[in-house]
Amino acid sequence: TELDQDKAVEWFGYAAKAGHSASAYILANMYKDGDHVTRDVVQAHAWASMAVSNDYEDATKFRQSLESLMEPDQLRQARRMYARWKIEW
Repeated sequence: TELDQDKAVEWFGYAAKAGHSASAYILANMYKDGDHVTRDVVQAHAWASMAVSNDYEDATKFRQSLESLMEPDQLRQARRMYARWKIEW
């Protein structure tokens, strides 16, 4: 159901914020594809950066592939978002 999907996104977020790299990678993919969330390459990149920082093996290549889809301003936004998250969490 939609409620279950919303809860899944919420729980992936909790896990990613706690340092679970696979959850950050899953969220990055969800935001890239618009899978149960509004498509957002900026958030996808920020979550991919979180996965990279927690040593998720496939995250670096994934993040690079996102960068090829992004405008320079979007990339700056994503990097700022990730930097803010690192301070907050």
